[in-house]
Amino acid sequence: MNNVKSITTVNTSSGWAVRQINNDGTELYVIPDIFEPQYSMEHAQLAAESLKHHLESGGTTYAKPLPSSVRIVS
Repeated sequence: MNNVKSITTVNTSSGWAVRQINNDGTELYVIPDIFEPQYSMEHAQLAAESLKHHLESGGTTYAKPLPSSVRIVS
């Protein structure tokens, strides 16, 4: 998790998501797959904690660039 600056939740046009901001300024996101329902704020918070734990345990990120069809709304 050395290269990760922060992991937070953010509201998108596809519901709540997890935003990973890296030290180099790049942003990656965890959003539900197209066939899954949207994250509620609570589900996104749980997903953020899960990603933090995964990275702190030595795992590599599974966050991805924001799809072009999704935009940040707040």
